[in-house]
This record gives sequence, structure tokens and C-alpha cells, in this order.
Amino acid sequence: MNQFQAEWQAWHDERVRQLASPHGWLSLTGLRWLGPGENRFDGMLGTWTVADGAVTLILDRGQTAGPTAETLRLAGQAKEEGRSVDLDVRGGFRAWLRPGANLLWISSGTLVFELIRRGATYGVRLRDSSSPLLRSFHGVPAFEPDESWVKAGVFAPHEEPVAHRIATAWPGLEDTVLSPGTVRFEHEGHEVTLHTTGSAQTGLTALFSDASSGTLTPAWRTLSLGVPDAQGGVVLDFNRAVNMPFAFTPFATCPAPIAGNELPFAVWAGERKPAQTLGRSGVNCPVLVIRNEESLGLGELGAWWEEAGLDLVTVDLTAGERIPPLTGFKAVIVLGQEPGADACLEHERALLADALAEGVPTLGFGAAELLADAADEAPGAGVPAEDRDRRAEPRLVPPGEARRIAEFAWQIPAVPAISTSGEADSWKGFVRQFAQLARSGAA
Repeated sequence: MNQFQAEWQAWHDERVRQLASPHGWLSLTGLRWLGPGENRFDGMLGTWTVADGAVTLILDRGQTAGPTAETLRLAGQAKEEGRSVDLDVRGGFRAWLRPGANLLWISSGTLVFELIRRGATYGVRLRDSSSPLLRSFHGVPAFEPDESWVKAGVFAPHEEPVAHRIATAWPGLEDTVLSPGTVRFEHEGHEVTLHTTGSAQTGLTALFSDASSGTLTPAWRTLSLGVPDAQGGVVLDFNRAVNMPFAFTPFATCPAPIAGNELPFAVWAGERKPAQTLGRSGVNCPVLVIRNEESLGLGELGAWWEEAGLDLVTVDLTAGERIPPLTGFKAVIVLGQEPGADACLEHERALLADALAEGVPTLGFGAAELLADAADEAPGAGVPAEDRDRRAEPRLVPPGEARRIAEFAWQIPAVPAISTSGEADSWKGFVRQFAQLARSGAA
């Protein structure tokens, strides 16, 4: 590991540590918007009243809560700071926020009630240090650090900050952000421009999307640029592009990029789309689907697996996409066995060997040789050749002609062309079995 890689690893480790903090972004479990006047919600301590631009919480009888450390620090500060609190409320608390501000306000047991204001509307987010996403967190997948993704840029300030109307991660919610200027850099001989937010005095930020967005990476990411030097120089290290909270939880209100910040190329650097996310029905069950042949797809099985609660993350090697780390995935599905490059094949075989060694349920369609080679490389995962033609009873029984490759791995000759209701019922039953195995964990 060279110095560049070591510095990136230290940065990445600290990023993971911050995400895993008890009341960090992974602890979000809910968001309630407050209307004018009194508001009551189950499990929310009492009555929340919005009046005169502020919010007051009066605790129900028998409820206990106290100010957070952040609230205590704010107590007595001027309202002009953008946030103010009043702890001298009989039976409760009062706070005021400027639009766009947040406050980790009140603590009760494992919960912290965060007050937010978006425009004229207040909301309360619940942060729970025992949230299921936080408990199951294994880190954030990222591309391998690559110095070619470190770009020299130049900041060009506007005479006055320019206001831009933007969307946010919360449906229907919009916001206005101020851009102090743009940053220009070169990529493969072409000049690229990004609008920035933040401040040249305290640090610039660029939110962007690229050709990988929505597949291997979230819909957009954010990159810190730091403070420009005396000549306006900045460094764009895309290896440190990070996912915003909306990539992990549906209870975030992250700003979207300013129009024009859509990069026309794929940024194979920085954080990838997280394997583990929280949905409104709970923590997801991510399954890695590796597509090795352009003509192959899951067909009806894909929709059935999603109906069964699996979150399919497809990596198309035929389109040059990169295989993510195995961490966080509950199962692996392989389609075909003809990757476009030997290096990619070696990487895929190593990942599959890790999956088999760790007991991650693995299923191949037309990938018998690839899975068999991976099983041979996985200590303790392979099964004797004479057993490879046996069905994997009683753990899982794929319909049709299937071979058992390892303890929790099966090979099916091809994705089925389902033509009868009987075949559909048989495959639906198999899909449900595989989904249950993925959710419960094979090992």
C-alpha cells in the first residue's frame, strides 16, 4: 500500500466511523412534518405546537425527556445565530430555527428527536441508536482508490452568489441554494464545469451526478473541494466523493445538484451505492446480480424476487461496470460466464470464492464452470464431484436440472422460459425459498 492508498484508507475508515455513530445518519427511523397549531403522533412524547415561528413540545404525563448536549450548548445564545432554544418551559421545551437548519433537540431513552425546518415548515426526525440499519451496518462500499481521479481545478467566483432553485431527496420538497462560483477542470482532454455551494472562505462543495448514477452509485453524490488557494486552485479528489444521507434512508431531505452538474462520463471513484439501506418497510435485503453475457437477464424471476423482498443490485460487466465488494450483500446471482476481460474474470472468481467460503447463498444461470472454479478456490466450500449433481435438499430445491456446486451454491443451465402456470408456480416457490435463505443467512 503506497502513501496515497494509505491516506485514502485512513479517510475512509474515519468516514465509516462517523456513519456508525450512535445518532448519526444511519440511526434515522422516521420523519414527521408539523402543521400549524397542535400536532400529536404515536410514540412522540407529547404535543408539538407550531406557533409564532417556533415549536413547543409539552410532554404527556409519565413521559420523560431532556435536552441534548447540542441543545444545552445553544441555551442562551442569540436568535440571530439561526437557532435558539428555551429550556424554561413548564413541562416541555421550545425552539426556533431558521429555514434550512437542524437541531438534535431532545433525548429520551435511545431516541433523539431532531427538529428541522425546510422553508416555513418544521419537521421532527427520529434518531434511534438501536435502529436496525445501524445494528446491521458493515461499512460503505467504495471503488479502489485511483490517483487518475484526482483532478486539478480552478475556482471562478461570481461577483455575487447566484441563487438556484433545486429539488431535494424528499418528494415534492424544493429549496434554494446560493452558488459562490464554478469550478473548471479537465477530464480526458475536455473542460468540465461544476457549480459549487458553500464558501470560498470556509470550503466549497460540489454536488454532482454522472453516468454511473442510479446503477453503481446513488442518484447523486457530493465532493468537498476545500478552500481555494490564492490563484483559485482547488483539488477535486473524486476518490473522496461520498453518498449523501438519502442513499441510506428515506427520511433525509438532501439537496439535489444544481442544474448543469450532470457529468457526461462515469466516475469510477469514491463511494458506491450502499448495499444496506433502510426502506419504509425496514432494512433491505440486497442481492448482487452479476451479468456476464449481454443477452442474459433474469426475466420474470427478477420481478418475483423483488416482490419477495429482495433488493437486486445488477452489475453489467458487458457494459464495463465494476464488481463491488461483497460486504453487505445477502446473496449472489451470476448470469453467464463470459466476462469481457481476464482481469474481470479473476476478480469475479475471487468474489464468488469469498461468497462460497462465507456461506453466502449463490446461484448461477449458465455459469457452471465459473462457480465450480470458485468453489475449488474457496476453502471448505466445495463439495465432492460425485455430489454436484444432487439437489440441495432440504435447504433449496431449484426446479429443472440443477447442480449443487457448494454447500449454499447451485447452478441452473439457463434462465427459464416460463410458458405454463405450473412452471410459474414451481419457479415462484423456488424464488420464495431463495429469498428466505438470503434474508435468514445461510451460515
